[in-house]
Amino acid sequence: MRGLVEQAAHRLDHLPGADGPDSAHQLELIARRLYGIQQDLDATAAGLPTATPPGRARPTPHAMRATAAPASAGCGLAR
Repeated sequence: MRGLVEQAAHRLDHLPGADGPDSAHQLELIARRLYGIQQDLDATAAGLPTATPPGRARPTPHAMRATAAPASAGCGLAR
């Protein structure tokens, strides 16, 4: 996203008229804020614990189907 904003700023900077450079400057400021947000998100994600303990593999959908009860077994409730 930041790259698109920077590209738009670069294009606006080359447009004739007074609005082009001013708008380009505003977009550059937005791109700088997006960069800061991206850095914060990366740091937060790096600090999050992993969902799976180390040394233990997450079950794959295939493995989960193999261990699940067959559909014909019913729900186990008596009528």
